[in-house]
Amino acid sequence: MSRRSSRREVDAFLRSRALDRESNRMKTYLVSLSAVFWFATHSLHAGSPRVGVGDAGITGSQLRPYTNLWKFTQQKPGGVAEQGGTWSDSLESTVYNGQPAMKRTQIANYEKKGIKLTFVSVFDPKTMKPFSFDTRAATMGMSAASTLDPRR
Repeated sequence: MSRRSSRREVDAFLRSRALDRESNRMKTYLVSLSAVFWFATHSLHAGSPRVGVGDAGITGSQLRPYTNLWKFTQQKPGGVAEQGGTWSDSLESTVYNGQPAMKRTQIANYEKKGIKLTFVSVFDPKTMKPFSFDTRAATMGMSAASTLDPRR
């Protein structure tokens, strides 16, 4: 075995060990983060009174149509702020299966990365009961969509 090939093997081994350590750190981080979120979620809801759909104390009757558009920047630690994209949020009156409804549409457009996320929820404005929820994601010419219909 030549000295050069031996050195390459040692370098490859050290790189693989570094990747393994980095992978293990990431796994530990994700597990820890998941545990924190699980604990926080359950702690927050443990003493909270449960509110159900149609509860007389909850109403969306004060909601009015609106449209917002924000531009946002992204900045790495010590880096320069760069234009990240836009976030839009709108609420409009509509009709869903013959019933008065409100439709909220939120769009996150990460222009630099070519990613567009769309969230559309349709609900009863009086009770806040959800009628449907659609999500769409598009990036680099590919897209995915899902629809939730609470009636099913």
